[in-house]
Amino acid sequence: MKQGYDFVVIYLSQVILWDMVKYKAVRHLGGHQHDVCGCDFSPDGALLATASYDTSVIVWDPHIGTKLLLLRSVILYVGFCYS
Repeated sequence: MKQGYDFVVIYLSQVILWDMVKYKAVRHLGGHQHDVCGCDFSPDGALLATASYDTSVIVWDPHIGTKLLLLRSVILYVGFCYS
C-alpha cells in the first residue's frame, strides 16, 4: 500500500488507518451510522472500501480521507477483485 498504511483498525463505526513504522494513527474515517463489519484496499492501495451493518458501503480515498462513493443496500461484506 502507498504511504505506509500497514494496518486498518475498525472500532464500532470508525475506521482508523495506522502507520506501523511510526506506530500511530494517521487518518480517522467516519461516515457509517452503525458498526463497520468489513474493509478492503484496492490492489494498488488507491481506494479503501468499508461495509457496515447500516447496509452501506463507502469507497474512500484513504490518502486524504475523502468519501468517493456511498452505496446503500443490504451488503455486509466488501472486497476488490484481484484479476
